[in-house]
Amino acid sequence: MTSVRRLRPLAPLLAVVAAAGLLLPPPASAAVGVPASSGEPAVDEPVAGSTVTFLAHNVAGRTQGNNGRVDPVAGDLVRSIRRNKPYAGALNEICGNQARAVDRRLTGYRVEFFGKGRACPGGVWFGNAVLIRNGPVTRRRVDLPASEGSRELVCVSRRSSRIAACSTHLTAERDRGFDREAQARRVAAVTRGYVRRGFATYVGGDFNDQPQADTLDPMYRPAYGSGADGIYTESDGCCGRDGEPTLGTAKFDYGFVSWQWRLVRDKVVDAPHSDHDQLWTTVRRK
Repeated sequence: MTSVRRLRPLAPLLAVVAAAGLLLPPPASAAVGVPASSGEPAVDEPVAGSTVTFLAHNVAGRTQGNNGRVDPVAGDLVRSIRRNKPYAGALNEICGNQARAVDRRLTGYRVEFFGKGRACPGGVWFGNAVLIRNGPVTRRRVDLPASEGSRELVCVSRRSSRIAACSTHLTAERDRGFDREAQARRVAAVTRGYVRRGFATYVGGDFNDQPQADTLDPMYRPAYGSGADGIYTESDGCCGRDGEPTLGTAKFDYGFVSWQWRLVRDKVVDAPHSDHDQLWTTVRRK
């Protein structure tokens, strides 16, 4: 995967363009990444008994009046992250310049941004991101099945602590539920691979469907019923297919954790400049 950090040794003009707004396209098989903040110290990694928090949030970086501007999107995120101190987070609908600003302003974190097209104003890249505490990570992007447009699962994993954190955003159109179902099956299959390899795994994002929908069957573990055949516990707990709304009166945003995490609590927090609320999931490592 190619990161913005690796662009800096190139000609000065290219470095200026990259710093100004992630305007350079990603390589064909990857997406542009936002590097770790330089000079930030790594933090202690969660071990057995450690309690950590994860975030899932659709920031609506180019809608809801944000129009691809760095603030208030970046400012909202930075203040919330400083207050809640998550280990990692799944961020959806974020512009590259907003992701870069969050990365620069936070101490002890890096933002791994995966662009899917220059859809933000000014030709800036638009996509999904994973926020994670500083330290070396392996990036991965998986294209999801889609009859129109593109949808992705993006993950970062850390071998030293055996932790993986993933972010996804499924098809929104109501008449393409078949796409969402196929996408969720792919998300479940790919992330199950991390769990099988011993990674304590978090999967967050905007699944664009209700908990009772067939879409979520591949994610929920069987104890949730109604066709559930996945491996995950959702942040609202086990084993009701429900949860506090995150978009108006609907629950569209989820935080799924693998068996290596014991759920402690969750909370939904209003985000003033997004139509989606923030979903915070606190867990203890077994």
